[in-house]
Amino acid sequence: MAWYSERGGAARTWHVKRCSLTWKECMLRMAYADYLELLPLQLHPGDAERGRCWRRTEQLTERGFSRLIAALAGAAHLDDLSARCDLDFDNLAPVLCVLIGRGLLAISSDGALRWNLPPSPARAAPPAGLYEHPAASWNQFPCDPESREARVRLIARDHPFGNFARIGIVGDDDLLSPALAATGHLQPVVLEGDPEVRHHLQRLSISQELAIETHPLDVRDLDADIQAVPLVDSFITDPPYSYDGVLTFVYQGLRLLRRTDDNRFYLVLNTMMLGRDLHRVQHALAVSGAALLDVKQAANRYPFPEGYGEAQRMRAFLDRRGGGARTAFSSSSSTFVWSAPDPDLDRLRTLFDPSQIYRR
Repeated sequence: MAWYSERGGAARTWHVKRCSLTWKECMLRMAYADYLELLPLQLHPGDAERGRCWRRTEQLTERGFSRLIAALAGAAHLDDLSARCDLDFDNLAPVLCVLIGRGLLAISSDGALRWNLPPSPARAAPPAGLYEHPAASWNQFPCDPESREARVRLIARDHPFGNFARIGIVGDDDLLSPALAATGHLQPVVLEGDPEVRHHLQRLSISQELAIETHPLDVRDLDADIQAVPLVDSFITDPPYSYDGVLTFVYQGLRLLRRTDDNRFYLVLNTMMLGRDLHRVQHALAVSGAALLDVKQAANRYPFPEGYGEAQRMRAFLDRRGGGARTAFSSSSSTFVWSAPDPDLDRLRTLFDPSQIYRR
């Protein structure tokens, strides 16, 4: 069922059609409930204080449990598990115990593993093209379709087994929302200031029968009313590559991010363009309660769009130095994966100036 919604338009109510869980998905959820009742091998059930401390600081959340199982799935032997996660065996044992108990894993006497997990959700065909009219005034510079798919795979990896998740997107000239919607279990929630992008997403949602939720937002308005937007489980943004631009876009995403112990957000940055401001960005996020989890180097590539001077400069240079050769790509950027269980938005707000998002 396709639907499109935009706050501020006609008063309409939309309902997302959710598929019922398969029995394997039910078994996985019940396995997690079983896991919550267990302790790692090194803890004695009678040591209540140590047990409470472990549950408070180390026990996996449901999302973390699902991520771990997805990382372990397909390993052929017990000896392969340590290369797929950093759990010690004392902590891995209760995970294996509940998977075996629910029929999701079998271990043979020689250590071979046989898995019986839910399959990856079937995907609809995502849009293949680029946004055809990027506006330089909005700093729009769309990534290529392969980079878009890499972002979808990364987010889907962190939300495995069809777990329904609302994924915020702060600015979507990359057309990531249709590709996320095509997964069937990742619900894109777009915060976008450009009405042309929002109208384009509306047309795509109708023509391709995809569920896309959009909300108009001027990111420079730090007091913009977004109370009517339900919280998101994660968000991604590819902001202007300036110190103030990055923090402005991240701030707006953090306003909507659900407060959980292992939430994640994805920040796409060109480290060369940011230069030494990259360290200032990382420090500002760290002192505001965010933690850097991972970096996917050069994971995004950008073809030359119209309306910018890069393509003309590339052609002039290669005419002089490359015998008339041409390159399709202007640049690349990296994807930084962060977690912010309890971000200090008041502190973060003091560290940047939203009026300077395009200033270098």
